Amino acid sequence: MLTQTFPHEFCTYHSLQLDAYLLHLADCESTLGVVASEDILSAEGKLLVAKDTAITPSLAHTFSQLTLLKPLELSVSLERELDVFLLEADFMAVMQQDDFLLAINDSHNLNLPLKTLCQYSIQYSILRQKLTVMQKVLPELYQRSLYCAWLSFLVAKEMRLTEQDIALTFVAALYRDIGMLHVDPDIINRKATLTFNECLQLQMHVVVGSQIISAVPSMPVAVSRAVYEHHERCDGTGYPHGKVESELGISGLIIGLADSVVAIYYHRFKELGGSWRDVVPIIQMNAQAYFYRNYEVLTTVFRRGDLPLRNVVQGDETAQFIAGLADNNKRLKNWFEAMRDCYLSIGYRHGDRRLYSLQNVMLHVSTSVEGSGIFNKQLLELPDGGDKKAAEEMRQKIESAHLMQQEIVFHLQRLSRMTHLYLESGDCKKDDVKSILLDGLTKAKKFLM
Repeated sequence: MLTQTFPHEFCTYHSLQLDAYLLHLADCESTLGVVASEDILSAEGKLLVAKDTAITPSLAHTFSQLTLLKPLELSVSLERELDVFLLEADFMAVMQQDDFLLAINDSHNLNLPLKTLCQYSIQYSILRQKLTVMQKVLPELYQRSLYCAWLSFLVAKEMRLTEQDIALTFVAALYRDIGMLHVDPDIINRKATLTFNECLQLQMHVVVGSQIISAVPSMPVAVSRAVYEHHERCDGTGYPHGKVESELGISGLIIGLADSVVAIYYHRFKELGGSWRDVVPIIQMNAQAYFYRNYEVLTTVFRRGDLPLRNVVQGDETAQFIAGLADNNKRLKNWFEAMRDCYLSIGYRHGDRRLYSLQNVMLHVSTSVEGSGIFNKQLLELPDGGDKKAAEEMRQKIESAHLMQQEIVFHLQRLSRMTHLYLESGDCKKDDVKSILLDGLTKAKKFLM
């Protein structure tokens, strides 16, 4: 099995060492009322903060580099915290904002079981604290957590998992990203490209979240496992360990798909006025990365929602738009072939784990390209005749081709970025491999879109 592993210094979360979570607590002290619930002591037993003292930004600055005797979250409390009613109200607010999701929620009669799941998930005090802080300091991530938990619940229910497994999947989906609260906010918020080490720190949120959850008394092991695995993929292209389908638990697989759907919707469609239905062709192109039954259930549910694809072109603009798609296809094909030929020419006897992971990603892109048929000439041919049925079929072909092109561009940009990070990291020890990768990137640069 080809695996991706973290360097040793990124593999351990130290619960006694203060990190970004202290800053987040201090930032929301005025809105949540963050106070020491007991004396906060250093590892040497020195009093740092007395009981009932507010955790303000100025106070946080004075002991931000110290190691504690006890994890910080166990020594602070919030005066204003999420409860089951507020959490349920937030879920309903998310539904009310989206007619498509609301219709699915109502047609599947999810309101009552969702309320029960909210009661179950909010009972854990440490996790409730962290979710409350996330709601205030990382509101978009909090909202995405609600979407992910709801979608994971829907898929688990449609797959007819047991009530216990549905509940565990929901809890893991809701808290899957609490590890982000311990990542440097500058890394989370930065718009520029991250360095290799910064990417590793961001990816480490799965390890941190899993360790926090595993320390919660009476928490089933399946929850921390699902959090740890929710960025793994069936084809081995995920992280933190590049596991494959046979090594993954069902809850992590469900959450991984739901998390991807939410991320695609947020990053590529939400701001442009797109719908959840637009995500389906993207997931179809990447089906090999997801457990087939999960993918089948989710796409079937979305299709039943009967939302049409967006009209990206109308009337007389059709021929010109198709010509633009065809021109983009030529550049995209050259870009794809430059990267594919580069990675194929390296071979598979180098023994470099990170390079194996990159080659796995390239294989994933190749599978997506082949499965989409995007480079077939017939895909963008104008139909004979002008009846309504032919026009509608052409509209759907154009929309699908447009979305597929965007998806392949996304994957090629990601692979190019990962290749740059690999070369910058210094992990590539063979000069001939460096030369091949640099040559491939140079050729690909001429076709960037």
